[in-house]
Amino acid sequence: METRDQIQVEIDRLMKDYLDSKSLPLYDMLSYHLGIHGLDPSLTIPKRNLGILLQTTVKALGGNPSLTLPAAMSIEMLNAFCEIHDDVQSGNPTRNGQDSLWWVWGPAQAINAGDGMHSIARLSILNIDRNHFSDHTAHGAVSFLDQGALVTFEGRYRDLEMQERIDTTVEAYLEMAGQKTGALYGTTLSIAAKLSNLDEKVCENIFRSGHFIGQARQIKLDIAQIWGPESAQKIDFLNK
Repeated sequence: METRDQIQVEIDRLMKDYLDSKSLPLYDMLSYHLGIHGLDPSLTIPKRNLGILLQTTVKALGGNPSLTLPAAMSIEMLNAFCEIHDDVQSGNPTRNGQDSLWWVWGPAQAINAGDGMHSIARLSILNIDRNHFSDHTAHGAVSFLDQGALVTFEGRYRDLEMQERIDTTVEAYLEMAGQKTGALYGTTLSIAAKLSNLDEKVCENIFRSGHFIGQARQIKLDIAQIWGPESAQKIDFLNK
């Protein structure tokens, strides 16, 4: 079985090949955010945790990871879309050890770049090998991506809304965490199940598993903002 580092190299290569095939400077912005632009070789490329999770899940479920790399790229593009918008909304000047995209190109172009990431996420899944996956399977995977993205956006809405309130409950916070980050992990697992030719019921069940994994991760991130190193804390969390 491939190591996490090997899977990451494959995902990064696929993303870089796609973005390098485009001439518009917009795609240089996307490469910059993903850490594959090559502007500063001393920087550490971010881990593609969701893409790696998708590939290892496909392998565990009996699928063929060599055929699902476009889906791994897709979920990473969706995650990057969320990161770019997070940085604009929160005013984060840095990400992954470098100036954040909006800090370099401005919020308007950053929003364009984020929206481009979202479009590429959808196109990437639609580009999976149709010699091995039916149109029904490909469209089902895109449907999971869109449903998961919408739930993530709902969670992001709740997250921002909570910053303006003082009556947030534990239940409301958990719902937000499950939507904002849980949906990303749930979507990753459900797409992996779909591309491993498992039935809809299994895909739904595995989505719920991912939901709880992502929810736990969001809780961990928020705890780190309170008690973590000062450099990792964000003022906006004080309003939640």
